[in-house]
Amino acid sequence: MRFEVMQISLMAGKQGDIFWDLAPYIVYTPGFDIGCNIYVANPTDTEKEYALMARLSRDTTLISEEALPVYGYTWFKVEPGDFVTLKGALRFTDSNVDLTVSLMERETGAAIDSVATRLIAPTTSALKSCTYSRAW
Repeated sequence: MRFEVMQISLMAGKQGDIFWDLAPYIVYTPGFDIGCNIYVANPTDTEKEYALMARLSRDTTLISEEALPVYGYTWFKVEPGDFVTLKGALRFTDSNVDLTVSLMERETGAAIDSVATRLIAPTTSALKSCTYSRAW
């Protein structure tokens, strides 16, 4: 049996990619932190400057929009063919909303990729389904 290594470039032609470790939906109580890792990849052969834009929306209504600071700045650089891991926390004053974080590319000023999750308010029925045991 013979195996061959094949290189597949899924990001060819893209200006950047964003990924994160959040589920498609999260039970969220407003005012609490959502810890997450955001990964930003630069698949090009030149250094790129990116920014992260967080948007909360409900149906088609925009509730809020803000830039997420990275290392204290709006724009951050990623070397060609490299990626960065950004560890942090997000906090919002709303629930039952869609959270979208878009990757903005400085040269074009365009959103080139995005990730999203739905923030769902906790309900009493969800609390009833939680069980716990006393170890003492």
